[in-house]
Amino acid sequence: MTNKLFLTAVMFIAWYSLVDGRVTDTGPLLSDMEVMYEGVSREYCQFEDAQIFRDSSWTTFDCRRCTCNSNGLSCWIPESEVPDGCMRIYDFDCYERIVQSDNLDLDCSTNDVITGK
Repeated sequence: MTNKLFLTAVMFIAWYSLVDGRVTDTGPLLSDMEVMYEGVSREYCQFEDAQIFRDSSWTTFDCRRCTCNSNGLSCWIPESEVPDGCMRIYDFDCYERIVQSDNLDLDCSTNDVITGK
């Protein structure tokens, strides 16, 4: 019961903010005492509805990069500074592009047409 209460508290404490280049999710490393095997507990991070094992890393569908390690859960979006008149877009591989706001086919820094990575 205490473990479930703690897990619920962690979920409410976790904060989400899609701020440029900042951490978007955090949480502690948890230990599930109920599944102890020979005195070893399972360590994991709670991410959305999943328990992610310690020493894992992944990229989410919305391009957040996440890790679960001895420091707990950390997810962030690596983003570059966006000049006025430009905007940030991502392709399906989470490759960041800074394009002109009024023409998404033009690179913001070079004014060249974007043809690929």
